[in-house]
Amino acid sequence: MKAERNLLDMRPSRLFAHELRDGDPLRVTVQVPRFRSRWMAWLQRRLRRPHVGLHLDPIGSSVWLQCDGQRSVAEIGRALQAQFGQQVEPIWDRLSLFLRALHQGRLIGLAPPQP
Repeated sequence: MKAERNLLDMRPSRLFAHELRDGDPLRVTVQVPRFRSRWMAWLQRRLRRPHVGLHLDPIGSSVWLQCDGQRSVAEIGRALQAQFGQQVEPIWDRLSLFLRALHQGRLIGLAPPQP
């Protein structure tokens, strides 16, 4: 039987590079490869623009920068509450939806908690 894991204990880590866009507030552009399958790698190398820029809003940018594989989802949520206050409420619903979307899009990995 598979053991259930609590999302708040998981440690998300970024799988792709990003660029910081200057401005107030800080924003991130994630560099996602146009093709991710191994058999399309030959085409990927020959493209003029091999990556697509995924532009994140200030809240998404903050979450992305904190997905370093060291912080848990609970720690990221508390940091968002401290940084943005009421603007991110309901924090746990929004954060879980955003992280699940990133995980399903294969942009982040979710590691189990460290013992």
